[in-house]
Amino acid sequence: MQEAEAELLKAAFATSAQPSDGFSTPREREDEALPEAIPARLFLPTPQESGAAEEKSNKGNKSLQQLKQLVKREGKYLQGPFTFETSRKSPEGALFIAACTLLFDGQVIIAGTAWGRKKGAVKALAASQALDGLDMAPVLPVPGETEEHAHAVSEMRRLQKLQPFKVWAFQGSQPGHAMIQYCALWGQVPYQGGLREFRGEGLHSKKK
Repeated sequence: MQEAEAELLKAAFATSAQPSDGFSTPREREDEALPEAIPARLFLPTPQESGAAEEKSNKGNKSLQQLKQLVKREGKYLQGPFTFETSRKSPEGALFIAACTLLFDGQVIIAGTAWGRKKGAVKALAASQALDGLDMAPVLPVPGETEEHAHAVSEMRRLQKLQPFKVWAFQGSQPGHAMIQYCALWGQVPYQGGLREFRGEGLHSKKK
């Protein structure tokens, strides 16, 4: 999947392909060669195999359209979708590989990947996996599940009843970092007789 990583990084993080700003680390001697930069990595989820169900279902095509509509609606925080596809030869015939990603807040990649024998089914499954990985209506935990954050969670649950706000949960990754669980919430809160914008983010190695 290294080819997919490189192409998706280029598409989602266009600034990383810009020329160097001229900064370099100090050298002990003028004739000392500069070390080659380590290529950025984008860790992607394990590709899912497409089968007969994906070939017959129209869910994947609908998923790609939903992703585009979602980006159009939530363009302040979402960019994409970015897609990648390639093929490999095998004794049984061509093997197709596809990836579909979204970029959240210009920093975190939400991805779906797939492989199989049918190109259209593989692309559709990758889009479906990306959409399924984004939970746009997670249930806030109860205070008993949050240990030291119980008071903050109680306040957020109370606030959500007064002034509903958006909560998204998803598994994502940043260049050079392993995949991790993210949660973002934003909206407006009552403040001095009016409303004020607010936003919060959290991450954890495990889904909580």
